[in-house]
Amino acid sequence: MAAENRAPVRDFTSVGLYELSLLVNELRTLTGSLTRLTDKVENDPARFFFGDDLGQGVDLR
Repeated sequence: MAAENRAPVRDFTSVGLYELSLLVNELRTLTGSLTRLTDKVENDPARFFFGDDLGQGVDLR
């Protein structure tokens, strides 16, 4: 049984673990980006969605 699984285990440890570590790194980067995005939306939703020019040229009276 061990001999049958030697090649798949070797393939996983040589390629699969490397790709898994790349995935984890990408997920960390994505999590950081999403955290910054949600912080911006929570702190000032209008500025996030409409930019710094909010209300310029628009009379809201």
